[in-house]
Amino acid sequence: MSKVVNVGIWGLGRAGYGMIRSELLPLPNFKIVAGCDLIAARGKKLATEVKAKAYTRSKAFLADRAIEMVVVATRSCNHVQCAIEALKAGKDVLVEKPMATSLDDVDRLYAVAKETGRKLVVRHNRRFDPHLLLAKEIVASGVLGEVFSVQIRTGGYNRRNDWQTIKKFGGGQIFNWGPHCIDWALQFIGGWAVEIKADLKKIAAAGDAEDWVKIIMRGPTGGVADIEIGGGSVFSQPLLMVQGTRGGISLDWTNYKLKHLAKKLPPVKANPDTPADGMGFGNPEKLEWVEKEGAISPKDKSTFWGAVYDTIALDKPFPVTPMSAREVIRVIDVSSRLSPL
Repeated sequence: MSKVVNVGIWGLGRAGYGMIRSELLPLPNFKIVAGCDLIAARGKKLATEVKAKAYTRSKAFLADRAIEMVVVATRSCNHVQCAIEALKAGKDVLVEKPMATSLDDVDRLYAVAKETGRKLVVRHNRRFDPHLLLAKEIVASGVLGEVFSVQIRTGGYNRRNDWQTIKKFGGGQIFNWGPHCIDWALQFIGGWAVEIKADLKKIAAAGDAEDWVKIIMRGPTGGVADIEIGGGSVFSQPLLMVQGTRGGISLDWTNYKLKHLAKKLPPVKANPDTPADGMGFGNPEKLEWVEKEGAISPKDKSTFWGAVYDTIALDKPFPVTPMSAREVIRVIDVSSRLSPL
């Protein structure tokens, strides 16, 4: 493996060209050497911009010896088959989320990666978002106490009409924002879900796939995650809220608010006696709080592409383990069966 990872992008649409190409271009440790898309004009455009080879047929693309890592950014329904073909062609693979649209396909994909001895990385790039990193740092510091509730909200009112509104292509918000939100939530409730409840609805988008997703899951720690992805939501809520027994943190896309008890307090004791005047309730004690707010800037400056490079070029473990990536699809699988449209 060279110090610079040579990349071939399979699928040059919104994700492959609009996102992945843009993210890779400034990075000195990656070089885009080829692109493959059924629409020839897309490949030609990439080839002109970065002096890469352009392909419209996958067989020729995968036979290109210059490619060390294939990024699979095709439609969601094709992710598994494309990733398997790339692995069998001797390439390391980065597959766009969702890595698969069924749990059986996840297991099939990881089995092929094991058989071929090639590396397989899932593009859970939002595991490295500063919002999540900051929230995890604060939870790890202990100031919030024991986490019992996580709330995640994203979306808006969108009359979307592209291929991601159509089920047969792997469309729907559960496969779009779902993997990111579920992966975030699992970080705070013990890494997997012991109980899942879900409801999927079609509100404003075209097609036959859901654009509103509600998932509530409980983890082995007892913490409960409440996820809402709204293609039909007209009011905004905090992106991420984590509540613990001693405080909480609320984050939007740019800022955070933190509030926690200034010191650890002894357990409160129940008092069965009613005050003499019969008017009081609750506990009259005065609590001392620490409150902070500001721009989101975690100490952890890890990046998704930095982790990808460490895995592909330096053979380091990828932070998003196969089991955690599989659990995301399992939650999606269960949620879809609990609430068929």
